[in-house]
Amino acid sequence: MYDVIVIGGGPGGYGAALYAHNFGLSVALVEKDELGGTCLLRGCIPAKTWLQSAEVYSTVRSAGEFGVVTGETSFDWPKALARKDRIVNGLVRGLSGLLRMRKVEVVKGMGRMAGPGRVEVDHDGATRVLEGRAVILATGSVPIELPGFPYDGVRIVSSDHALDWTERPDRVGIIGGGIVGCEFASLLADVGSDVVVFEMLDQIIPGFEPAAARALQKQLRRGRGRFFLDAAATLDHS
Repeated sequence: MYDVIVIGGGPGGYGAALYAHNFGLSVALVEKDELGGTCLLRGCIPAKTWLQSAEVYSTVRSAGEFGVVTGETSFDWPKALARKDRIVNGLVRGLSGLLRMRKVEVVKGMGRMAGPGRVEVDHDGATRVLEGRAVILATGSVPIELPGFPYDGVRIVSSDHALDWTERPDRVGIIGGGIVGCEFASLLADVGSDVVVFEMLDQIIPGFEPAAARALQKQLRRGRGRFFLDAAATLDHS
């Protein structure tokens, strides 16, 4: 019997597990994937790693404007991908070590509620039943699949797929001009891809100050970014 069972090993889940440990509670943390959740595995950390690589490349290309003489520059996509993976894997190992040090038991598998205080965990064909005085659900989120745009991982991809592209795409259409869409537009334009962003509202990064949105759009247009606002996208199957 655990004091607390947490389903989900993302920031909400492992944060709750560590907080519970601070009060002397016994904790089991159930996670079907690697620890870290969207932020560490498929969001903030890998995206910012890609953005930094693209920013460095863009800065080096324009170094002459600052009186810095460089030779011919190119962007090594596989090496940037390897750097992203190295950073993410290092942070996952660090998080795993922290939970182990705090005596949080990490249970690998798919967890589901099986009654009050009961969690069934399926892994490798076996089922384990955990019992706890309290259960915290921190199951996270997944990218939305838009009607008419089923993900195939090749031509139609989510942000999860794009973070692991093995080569730079020549042309990319991004449906959605929010924060995630603009992050990808920025990094791809910086490394030489032609980027078109489709946003159904009248400005990118909806909800932000219009002046800030216009400034960002102007900056992205200086690269290879184009924008269609008040736009609805449909898939051409030809």
